[in-house]
Amino acid sequence: MEKKLKRVRGLVVNKYPYRESSDVIVLFTDEYGKIKAVAKGRRKPGSRLGAALENFCLSEIVLYLSRDRELQIVKEAQLLDPHGELTRNYKFLLGASYVSELLERGTEVFSPNRALLELALSSLKLIPEAVDLKKLLAAFLLKALSYLGHMPVLDRCVACGSREKLLYFSVEKGGVLCANCPKSADDSVMLGARGISELQRILKMPMDRLNRFKADSDLLFDLSVKFARHHLEIPDLFARKVDI
Repeated sequence: MEKKLKRVRGLVVNKYPYRESSDVIVLFTDEYGKIKAVAKGRRKPGSRLGAALENFCLSEIVLYLSRDRELQIVKEAQLLDPHGELTRNYKFLLGASYVSELLERGTEVFSPNRALLELALSSLKLIPEAVDLKKLLAAFLLKALSYLGHMPVLDRCVACGSREKLLYFSVEKGGVLCANCPKSADDSVMLGARGISELQRILKMPMDRLNRFKADSDLLFDLSVKFARHHLEIPDLFARKVDI
């Protein structure tokens, strides 16, 4: 298939060395979703591809693209937003790495998802001002999984369909369980009415309003990570992350 010159807006979610002086850049783009591209000579002194292709940068990228190739070729890149505040604090970087790892490992190449990209960009912007980073990341993960087709069922029991006394949550079943059905799932966790309400709120609430309400962020974060691992079928997702 003939390579075509394309201009895309993309978030750099990872990069790694390629041959002597080049890098492979993993991008999540608005038009094509995840793509991998070679930035030739990027690690050479004075390369024009340097700053715009750092991790977490949002850039406009011109590349030679062919769907039948694993690696595309970057021609030029212009920095739009470096998300520079993320580099000022280790926890900010750690939080951002959850966003980037989900985009890199939880999506397929050439599977565009503009809503997921915009969610990721808004989350990166909000990380430095987050009152509770775990709560923000839990919201990101649950919303991201929803955009990927794995929305947790939170309005009715996944076992019997009841909308009353929703007290438990099952990662494996993909949603809440009522007071009569906790034994229908081996992994059911008692959250209580308040915990279920918190899950419902962070899934529906805009990301920029999360600072306005309190929640059991440790529990929500733990559940969201387990939910992502199970439903994306990636058991070691975020496994190398230290506790935030």
